[in-house]
Amino acid sequence: MVKLAYEAKDRIRDELGFAVNIGVSTKFLLSKMAGDFSKPDKIHTLFQEEIERKVWPLSVSDLFSVGGLQ
Repeated sequence: MVKLAYEAKDRIRDELGFAVNIGVSTKFLLSKMAGDFSKPDKIHTLFQEEIERKVWPLSVSDLFSVGGLQ
């Protein structure tokens, strides 16, 4: 799964000329959150066993679909 994400990211950069972030997980919401971790042109994972280490230190405003109005 992660290898495919790297291949897609590199192909988009090489063929279309722009950077993308890709979040990888087994759940849609977690993959959306992972894709927003840091930018640009990165691959991030957020699997169930990584939540405590990667999500708990974040502020509420950094969580997907949570925080202030935009």
